[in-house]
Parts: sequence; structure tokens; C-alpha cells
Amino acid sequence: MASICRRKSDNVVNYCFTNMVDVNNLDLNAENFTYTIVGGHSQGYVDQSINSSTHELVHDVTPPTKFYGNCFTYDTDWAILTDVVTNQNATRQVIRTKQGTDYPPDIEVEL
Repeated sequence: MASICRRKSDNVVNYCFTNMVDVNNLDLNAENFTYTIVGGHSQGYVDQSINSSTHELVHDVTPPTKFYGNCFTYDTDWAILTDVVTNQNATRQVIRTKQGTDYPPDIEVEL
């Protein structure tokens, strides 16, 4: 099972934590969203664009097979935002072409 952080206005999922053993805490408050990874950065990670008035935490969710932030919505079921994935991958292709490399790879998502 997983815990997710989703935007209240449209249910877009920003974060999906599938291995809660590796996460010390998830804290969504009026100012920001923070989480700390076990063995990771001691100060944790802070996302100041997310707070308790714009987002919510949902626990005990069955995660999708392949997750990428902002490419899914979740109400009681998952849905892939295909237009977002298509646009992200088009941008990545432009970067690969300009750089003459195979990086960054396409985003892969799967329910």
C-alpha cells in the first residue's frame, strides 16, 4: 500500500510513497509539505508549493505499477493524464535532439 499527496482541486497526484519503511514522516501543514527519507537527507525534503489548504494526504492506496508525479489523478481509482505524459515526452525528445544524447528518457506510466 502507499500514501499519496494529491491536489484538492483536481485530484492530481504529486507524490506517491510506496515503501513507507523508508520514509520517516510525511508532514502536510499550512506552510508546506515535508518528508524525510531514512538514511537520506537529515533535513528531509520540502515542497513549498504544497500545503494543507491546496493538497491532502491519502493513505492505504494501491499504487499504480509505474508512477510519475503529476501524470495521474486519484479519486477512488487511478487515471493517467495522457496529455501530460505526451507533452512531457515531447519536451524530453526536444532536449535529447538538441543535446544529441538519449537523456532524459521518456516518462513511462502504467496503471
